[in-house]
Amino acid sequence: MLFRFFRAVTPLRLGMITVIVTLQMSTLTDTGALVYRHVLTRAMQVLSCVLSVLVGLSMNYATNVENPPSALAFLQRWSISALIVTGGVFIGLTWWLSKFDQPITTRGLSWSEPISPYPGLEPFDERYTSVFFGRDQEIVALSRRINPPSRTQSSQTLVVTGPSGAGKSSVIRAGLLPQLALRAQWITVGPFTPDTNPFAGLAQALSTALQLTTSASLESELRHTGAPALCRHLDALRSRHRGGPRPVLIAIDQAEELLTLVSDEERDALLGLLDAALAADPRLKVLFTFRSEFLTRLGTLSHAHLFRDTFILGPVPRRSLFKVVAEPAARSGISFEPGLVDLIVSEASGGDALPLMAYTLHALVPEPGRRQQISLQEYEAIGGVAGALTERADLILSDLTEASPDVPVLPTLLKFVTITDGQPSQRPVRRDTLAPSQQAVAEVFLAERLLVSDGDGSEPILRVAHEALFRQWQPLRQAIEAAAQDLALASDVERWAAEWDAAGRHDSYLLRDERLRRALGWMSRQPDAAAARPVVAEFLESSRRADEAAMRWLSQTVAQRALVTVEDDPESGLLLALAALEDCADTHLARLALVTALASTRMCVPLTGHTALVQRVVWSTDGQHLATACYDGTVRIWRATDGAVEQVIDAGSGYVHGVAWSPDGRRLVTAGHDGTARIWSARDGSSAAVLTGHDAEIRGVAWSPDGTVVATASQDGTVRLWDPATAQQTAVLTGHDGFVHGVAFAPDGSRLATSGRDRVVRIWDVADHTLLGVLEGHQELVRTVAWSPGGQLLASAGYDHTIRVWDVAAGRATLAIPAAKDLVQSVTWAPDGTRLASAASDCTARVWDAATGFELVALHGHHSVVRDVAWSPDGARIATVANDGSGRIWDLMRPDDVVVLRGHEALVEAAAWSPDGRRLSTASFDCTARVWDAQRGTWLHTLEGHQDPVRDVAWSPDARFIATASNDRTMRIWSAATGQALHTLQAHPDRIEGVAWSPDGTRVATSSHDRTVRVWDATTWALVHTFTGHEDLIRDVCWSPDSTRLASAGVDRTVRIWDADTGAQLHCLTGFTDFAQAVAWSPDGDRVACVSYDKTLRIYAAADGGQIRAMTGHEDTIRDVCWSPDGRLAATASADGTARIWDVDQGAELLILGVHSGGVESVAWSPDGARLATAARDQTVRVWSVATDLQTLIDRAHSRTSRALSAEERRRHGLR
Repeated sequence: MLFRFFRAVTPLRLGMITVIVTLQMSTLTDTGALVYRHVLTRAMQVLSCVLSVLVGLSMNYATNVENPPSALAFLQRWSISALIVTGGVFIGLTWWLSKFDQPITTRGLSWSEPISPYPGLEPFDERYTSVFFGRDQEIVALSRRINPPSRTQSSQTLVVTGPSGAGKSSVIRAGLLPQLALRAQWITVGPFTPDTNPFAGLAQALSTALQLTTSASLESELRHTGAPALCRHLDALRSRHRGGPRPVLIAIDQAEELLTLVSDEERDALLGLLDAALAADPRLKVLFTFRSEFLTRLGTLSHAHLFRDTFILGPVPRRSLFKVVAEPAARSGISFEPGLVDLIVSEASGGDALPLMAYTLHALVPEPGRRQQISLQEYEAIGGVAGALTERADLILSDLTEASPDVPVLPTLLKFVTITDGQPSQRPVRRDTLAPSQQAVAEVFLAERLLVSDGDGSEPILRVAHEALFRQWQPLRQAIEAAAQDLALASDVERWAAEWDAAGRHDSYLLRDERLRRALGWMSRQPDAAAARPVVAEFLESSRRADEAAMRWLSQTVAQRALVTVEDDPESGLLLALAALEDCADTHLARLALVTALASTRMCVPLTGHTALVQRVVWSTDGQHLATACYDGTVRIWRATDGAVEQVIDAGSGYVHGVAWSPDGRRLVTAGHDGTARIWSARDGSSAAVLTGHDAEIRGVAWSPDGTVVATASQDGTVRLWDPATAQQTAVLTGHDGFVHGVAFAPDGSRLATSGRDRVVRIWDVADHTLLGVLEGHQELVRTVAWSPGGQLLASAGYDHTIRVWDVAAGRATLAIPAAKDLVQSVTWAPDGTRLASAASDCTARVWDAATGFELVALHGHHSVVRDVAWSPDGARIATVANDGSGRIWDLMRPDDVVVLRGHEALVEAAAWSPDGRRLSTASFDCTARVWDAQRGTWLHTLEGHQDPVRDVAWSPDARFIATASNDRTMRIWSAATGQALHTLQAHPDRIEGVAWSPDGTRVATSSHDRTVRVWDATTWALVHTFTGHEDLIRDVCWSPDSTRLASAGVDRTVRIWDADTGAQLHCLTGFTDFAQAVAWSPDGDRVACVSYDKTLRIYAAADGGQIRAMTGHEDTIRDVCWSPDGRLAATASADGTARIWDVDQGAELLILGVHSGGVESVAWSPDGARLATAARDQTVRVWSVATDLQTLIDRAHSRTSRALSAEERRRHGLR
C-alpha cells in the first residue's frame, strides 16, 4: 500500500522539486553580482531538472521490483550514481555562485594600475576597487539594502551616514557602485557632489551616463521641466541597455553640501525633483551620503521623508585594519618590514584614523611601480600615522614662508573652509577666483595631494583632499578657530546670495538690518573673498543700495514727522531728527528737521526725580541752585549746572504748594497743605522752624529782600507775616474775597503784592500792614504776581489767559498780553526788567518783550501743564516745572541758538547787519524799518515815515546811518542811533527795489522799476550817475568790495556789471531761464553770485562774465543771496520757506535752515561769519548760528535732550 502511494506521487514530487529549485535560482539571480552569474544560474536550473529526473528514477529503481524495459533498466541501474555526481556538481556550483555575493576585492584580483594603491586623503574610487579592503560586510549589507530579496522590504532612498573620516565616499565609490555596475540589471548615475549648484552636478552625472558632450541644456531642462525631464532621460538611459528595463541608482555623495553650500530654495527644488521622479518611477532609487552631525537637520527639511531609511557606517573594525594596510601593498608587490603593519594599525586611532592612515600609506608608497619593502625607518621618518600629515603640512608652510614671508598660506586654505552649526566643512573653490599668490599656494598643496582638482579646463574646482586637514593640522585649526565667525558668516552670505540669485534676484531676498551690517562688515574685512564670488559681491551691493534707498526713504519719513512734531514737542522732534540722521540716512530733509528742532528747543538741563505735580521752582540768589516744591511731599535742591539732586527734604505736610529761598541762600521756607509753613536748612535739610496759624492750606510763600519777614498766602483768605527768627506771626492781612494764591515782596521790601480768587491784586504796606491799592482788570482768578526789578511795575498772571503789567503808582494796567490759549499759571520778570516769562496750561513757557508785549521765545517741550517759571539771577536761563513731575532749565543766551525777532506786522522784505554785527535793520511791507539788538532779539527803533512797503535797507560803513528804499519812490536816510529821519530823496519816478551803500561810504546806489540804477553822493545826496540798459525792472543792486563796480539783477533775465565811475556796462551775465532776482559780490571781488526765479544759484567770474558753476536744490524761486565773509560759502533765501548754505567751490549744498512758516525773502551774513539772518513772509526775522558741520549739529542736539526715544516710539516710527 505504502509502495503504491509513493509511486503515485512521484511525478508530483518531481514537479515540486523542480519549482522549488527554479525559484531558488531566481532568487540567487537577483542577489548575484557579476555578469557571469547569469550563465551559471542557467546551468544550475538545467542541473536541477536533471537532478529531479535522477531522483525519480532512483526511487523507482529502489521501490519497483517489476522488470522494466531494457533501456529503462539501464537508466535505473545508473541513476543512483548519476544522482550522486549531479548532486555534487550542483552543490559546487551553488557554493561558487555564493562567492559572487562577496565584494569584488576579495576575488583575488591583482593591482596593475601605474599609481599608488593608496590614494591618500582622497576617497577610494572605482580605480581602486581591487585594493579596497576592510568594508566587505558593509558592502554586502548595502547591496542588499539597495536590492532586498523582497520588494516589500524595499525603500527607494537610502542615506549612508557616519562621521567625517569614516570612509563613506570610499565605500560607495570603490565598493557598492562598482559592485552594482557589474550587475547587468543595474544602471548607476553618479556619484556627484551637490557643490553650490546641485542641478549642474545631476545634469553632469546624467550626461556622462548618456554619453552627451555637454550638460548645460540638460541642467536648464531639469530646472524648468523637473521630474518629467529626469524620468524621460532615465528611460533613454535604460533603452541603451539590453535585457529590458533596468533599475537606476542615482548616487549623491557628500550630500551635507545641500545644507552647507546650497541655498534653501535650490535644495528644496532639487529634493522636490527627486521626490517627484521617485513617485513616477518605481525602478528609480537615490542614495545619499551624509556626515552624521547633519542628520538631525534632515528632519526639518521640506522633503524629510526622503531621508528616513539610513545606514550607519561605523569605524573599520580593528581586525579589518590589517587588511586595509597590508592587502593593497601585497597586490601591488610591496611588503612591509615585519611588525610594521601591527605598528601602523596600533597608531591608527580616533575619528580621523582612516584618512590619517591613508595619507601615511600614500606617503610611504608615493610612486607607481615601486616594488620593495617598506621599512620602519621610512615610516618613522615621515612621522608615523600621527605625524605624517601634520609634519608634511608644517614643512610646506615653512618652505613657502621662508621663500616669501608674505605668502598667504593659511588665508588661502581658509577659502576652502565653511562653518555650519559650528563645525568646519570643506567648500569647493574655483581656481580662477584665487589671486595669483593664492594660486601659487594651491599648486603646492595640489602637488602634495592635500588639495585635489575636480575638473580641467578653464574653471577647475579645487577642494581639500579630506576634512581631517582642518582638524589635525594645528596652524590651520587655529586659523579656523580665529576666523570661525567670518567663515560662518561667509557661508551664510553665500547661501543668501544663492537664494537671491535662484529667486530671480528679487528684492525681497536682499539683506537688511543686522544681517546686512554683519555681511558688509565681513566684506570690509575680506574684500577679496567677496570679490572672488561675483554673485556674492552683486548680492551685497544690491542689498546695500536697496538698504540705502530704504533708509533714505525712512529718513525723510521720520524727518517729516520731526518737523510736524517739533512745534508742539521740540524735544521729541529733536530726537526724531537725530534718529533720521543717525539711524537712517543723511538727507536734506533730515538736516532741515535737525536745524529746525535745534531752533525750537533751548532746553539744556533736565530736572528729573519728582513723582508728582511740581508746583513751584525758585533760584538761589547766587544762581547755583534751584529748589522745587512738589505734591509728592518733598522739596528738592538741584545743582543748576547739571541738574543733579543735592538735597531731598521731606516736608512732612502732604502737598507742598510753595517754596522760597532766604536772601542769604542758607534757608528755605515752604508752604504746606496742612496749613503750616516750615523753615529748613538748605545745607542739610533739617527743620529750623514751623509757622502755624492759618486755618487752611497755604498756597504761596515769599521772603522779604532783607530776610526779616516771611509772608504766606492761604486758602483761608488771609495773608500772614512772620518773623523767621522767632517763628512768630507779626501781622494778618485781610481783605481778599476768597483764597489768596500769589504773594510777592517789592524789591525794596516796603510793599507786598497779593492776588487770589477775587480777581484783583492788592498792594500792602509791609511796615504798617495797611492796604495801599487795589489793581482791577483780570476777569478770572489771579494766580501769581511779580515785581519788576525797579519796583515801579507789577506783572500778574490770570486764569483769563492774560498777563497784565501794572503801573503800581498809577494803579492802572499799562499792558495786557494775551499770553496763552489756556490758563496762565505763573509770570516772572527778567533781572534786567526788559522781558517777562510766563508758564501756562498749554504746556509752554514763553518770553515776552515787557514794553511791547511781543512774544520773543516760545519754549516747548513739557508734556503737561507748566506750573511755574523762574528766571536765573543772571538772566541767561529760565527754569520751569510741570504737572508731570518734570523740570527743565532753558538757556536763553546761547550763541548757537536761534533768535527770533518779532514785531513787524507784514512780511519782512530785507535784513542787513550793522558793520559791528551787534544790530540788525529790517525792511517790511508794514511800511516801516526796524533796528534790533541782534543778540537779545529786542527791538531798538522803528523807522517810520514811508507811505508804502519798504523794500530794502542798507547800513553806512561807519554804522551811523541807515538807508531805506520804498515803493513810495523815495529813499530815506536815518540816524542809526536814534531812528530819526535825516533825508528824504525822491529817487526814482517808479517804485524802488534795492538800495546799497558803497564800501568806501561815499555813494549810495538804488535800483527801480524804471529800469535804471542811480548813484547818489552820500554827502550832498546829489545824483551822480544813471545807468541804463536793462529792458525791465531791476530787482537788486550791489557794490564790488573796492567800490569801483556795480552789479544789478533784472527781470529781463540778465545781471549787468557796470563801471561805477563812468556808468559804462562792462559785462552782461546771461543764462537765466527766469527773472534774475538778486546779486552779490564775493569778498575778494573776483566772483558774482546771482539767483533767479529759475531756482538756481549761479556763480560768475567778475572779470569776464563767464559762468563758473550752477547749483540747484531749492524747490521754489530763490529770492536773495549773500556771501560768507571768508568767501567760501554762499547763502540763499527761497520762497520754499528755507535758507540754504552752499560750498561754492564744491558746488555742494551743506545745510538747510528752515522754520519760517512762509517764504524767505532775504538772507544776510553777520560780519563775523558766525550768524545768518533770514527775513520772511511770516513777519519774523531769525538769527541763526551758522554751523555747517553735521557732527557739530548732532553733538549740539544730543546736549539738549533729556531722554532717548522709547522702544514704543521707535516701533511707531518704523525705526530699528
